[in-house]
Amino acid sequence: MSRPPTVDSRAEIRVARLVLCVVLLANALASSAELTVGNITGNDNVGHHALVAGMARAVEQGENPLDFWSPENPFGSAIVRTYQPLAHALVVLAYYAMGKLVPLATVFLYVRYLAIVLLPLGFFACARLLAMSPLAAAAAAALAPLLSADAWYGLDYSSYVTTGRGLFPQSVAAILMLVAIGAGVRAIRGGRQIAVAGALVGLTTACHLIYGWIAAVTLCLAAILPESGCPFLRRFRRLTGIGALSVIVSAFQLLPILQDRAILNHSRWEESWKWDSFGAATVLKTLFSGEVLDHGRLPVMSLLALAGAATVAWQIYRTRRLPAPQGFLLAAAVVWILIFFGRPTWGPLLLAIGAVRDLHLHRAVGAVQAFLVLLAALAIEAGFRELMRRKLLWLASVSAVVLLAPMLTERAAYLARNQSQGTEVMIALNAAEPAVDAVTNSVLQTGGRVSAGPGTGWGSRFQVGNIPFFALLNIRLVPQMSAPYQLTALTSDLLPSFDHKRPPHYSLFNVRSVVVPQSLAAEAAPFLTPRYQVDRYRILDAPGRGYFDIVTTPAAATVDQADFYDVNRAWLESDWVDRHAHLWLDFDGRHAPPNLPRLAKHAALPPADSAAPPGELVGEVQSHERYLVEVRMQREGMVLFKMTWHPNWLALVDGKPQATAVLSPGFVGVPVASGSHNILMSYQPGFTKLWLALAGFLLAAGAVWAERRGYLNFPGAAPRGQ
Repeated sequence: MSRPPTVDSRAEIRVARLVLCVVLLANALASSAELTVGNITGNDNVGHHALVAGMARAVEQGENPLDFWSPENPFGSAIVRTYQPLAHALVVLAYYAMGKLVPLATVFLYVRYLAIVLLPLGFFACARLLAMSPLAAAAAAALAPLLSADAWYGLDYSSYVTTGRGLFPQSVAAILMLVAIGAGVRAIRGGRQIAVAGALVGLTTACHLIYGWIAAVTLCLAAILPESGCPFLRRFRRLTGIGALSVIVSAFQLLPILQDRAILNHSRWEESWKWDSFGAATVLKTLFSGEVLDHGRLPVMSLLALAGAATVAWQIYRTRRLPAPQGFLLAAAVVWILIFFGRPTWGPLLLAIGAVRDLHLHRAVGAVQAFLVLLAALAIEAGFRELMRRKLLWLASVSAVVLLAPMLTERAAYLARNQSQGTEVMIALNAAEPAVDAVTNSVLQTGGRVSAGPGTGWGSRFQVGNIPFFALLNIRLVPQMSAPYQLTALTSDLLPSFDHKRPPHYSLFNVRSVVVPQSLAAEAAPFLTPRYQVDRYRILDAPGRGYFDIVTTPAAATVDQADFYDVNRAWLESDWVDRHAHLWLDFDGRHAPPNLPRLAKHAALPPADSAAPPGELVGEVQSHERYLVEVRMQREGMVLFKMTWHPNWLALVDGKPQATAVLSPGFVGVPVASGSHNILMSYQPGFTKLWLALAGFLLAAGAVWAERRGYLNFPGAAPRGQ
């Protein structure tokens, strides 16, 4: 039995909680400008806003909110099927919990704001769960909002605020990850609340796959490190219990990824360092120059982290044992720095810890920052206790001011710039909103997809404030063909191959409207004709003819993830597009008709088939994400549906299911016999993912309850009452 806390420890706890409250309040006030300038941003929150809106729309339409079609992404894709949805689901749940009285965009804004504000609480909870002193936990909470890195996708403001990266799921997952690590280490070392730890790791994974992986790897490290009185086999059993429950909680998200792995994209347009990280030399240089913790200021936090690491290292050297929790913090910091070196240093060895090829290894910077902050907190605690032991309270106060001043000054300046730039954009957006709404209504009434210029060309210069116009279309769920905000579909990488000077490409992609400002009107293709003008925005008619076409398939090509882009880019650049001739893309080499000529690997396309289309389209109707067309076929042929192929697309030909094919450039093909037919296309994922999520959460909640009541004992759990 542990002894009751002493008077001094109770006082320290009260002081630590007071410091935490002050830090949270200060952080809330410092970042409060987000509530006025952060409603619309030009960063990744564009895509997250669209996912939140799509999720709410799916609920309204009685569809699966965890697996629905996102037509606003170029070519369309089932983003949320394989993308971590928990943070978005929290927004939608809050929206409905408030009876839809608060606009969804406002709820989204406030959840983002709260995630920024509550990060210090995550550090405090993690520190206390790791058995750090209340003083050290308070120091960690105070340091958390003072992190400064130059948009390294880490835990600092630049990842989350209006002018930053817009990493909304990460902002929520960072808090969950910290608590999951703390709870997991305590469960592994003490054998208590294993179910809670497993549930937290699972929730972290459902919120952010990479941060869930970080939590899992960190807990594996905790199980490996020696612990007095707790043999390895017992720690391993506890780790197994945590892992099993975390998989149950996150299975609803992990299974679709495994099912769709053959058609998920490893984008060539992402910088290589995002996939592989930077290598040892670059990481060490930025680490010791202070860029990981102290960008743009004196490296105070970096020196504190170094001092904390040195203190722990000296303690280990002096006692010849690994002290807890200090030894774990030092080991975790070292391990994550090594992992952050990435594939340039370790290559395929990283597969041993689950760092698969499609994992964004550069996000390990978040783990590096987390453990360095905790080490810096140890240094602050050690210094403060030494000064207090010497009864130098005045010197402790002066030291705190000296240490915090550079960090506070720099962070205040950063947030002031964020507010100033955000205010400028907000003013521009408010002034342009009526015109943008009018443009949106016009293009939606016309139907089809919309281009606001190539995202790598004049579309990037077509801005409202500093936000590209195509971002405003994406937020409003308008199917746009300028830039993707998610690159998970194989077709996403083909968007730059959309030749805005070729009319057949507009027809292929069903681009029926082009929006261009007067100042850039000369950039638009000459064959586009004026339709409508609102303020400074011109809407031009484009040659899109609908989401269906009658095509021929003269040849098949065996493709996989590696060569999908090359095969389809070559096809897009050929005259096959002009002649409505498509390749049958065979992912396993077995599904194309055996009598269809098959192109050799890397072979050039033969001359296009000049045969006439085997039929004609009679009419097309769209209702939400249900697409109906009537066709008249003179002979057996193929109907092209101009959406990214997915096995969940259901094709009904005259009410009967019909197997689909993948046609270049990755669209859906429906084989149809001669005669007149009605074809209905709808994305039908079913509700398996939703039921799996609910079952996982209920099982986890039940396990937590049963463990607390003593009805459930995980392998290796501490005996009840011990």
